[in-house]
Amino acid sequence: MVLVLGAIGVGLACSDDARPGVTEDGTASSTSSSSSSGGPLTDDGGGGIDGDAEPDEIIGPGLCENVVQASQVVGEWNSNALAKKPAGGAITRGMYVLNEILALGWIGDMNAADPPAPGPTGSYARSTIYVGPKAMRFTESSGTDADNLPADTVHAASYSTAGSNLVLTNACPSAQGSSTIAYTATPNLLTFHLADDKVHIYRLVP
Repeated sequence: MVLVLGAIGVGLACSDDARPGVTEDGTASSTSSSSSSGGPLTDDGGGGIDGDAEPDEIIGPGLCENVVQASQVVGEWNSNALAKKPAGGAITRGMYVLNEILALGWIGDMNAADPPAPGPTGSYARSTIYVGPKAMRFTESSGTDADNLPADTVHAASYSTAGSNLVLTNACPSAQGSSTIAYTATPNLLTFHLADDKVHIYRLVP
């Protein structure tokens, strides 16, 4: 399964699949640990600094220290939802936990071959993202045994947005390289379009 780390180098028209996840109003049907969130980051890289933000955030190896995993294990789900184009948007600062992983059966063509039946794919992951004023910190793991995922991998990068693209410049554990991920942001959700048929939805923890 490709997570954010693997991607380095959407709003969805949801089906009636019996799966956990976000509700129609964008709220989540599950609970997790809490954390304070900051103000939104706009497409031009702006956004107000509130009391929870760190305007003097230092980009460097220290970003990979003490990154706590707060996500539950989430199973990937085959869905016959239609993929929508990434919409970009203002990214709210704070802690996000993985909420849904969708493997989309239809890639914009209802006349294509039949997609797989809705249901679990057998892949699992946990992932937490901390969005600060200058950097994003990730801790994540994936595998096929929900009860025995590998140790979490930590990565951090400075970030900016350009339209519907999130541009990440590596900070640690390596400061080499950068990547671009298509994304959609709403006030409490962050969706990564990692491929035409792979969508990861993260929920902001209030």
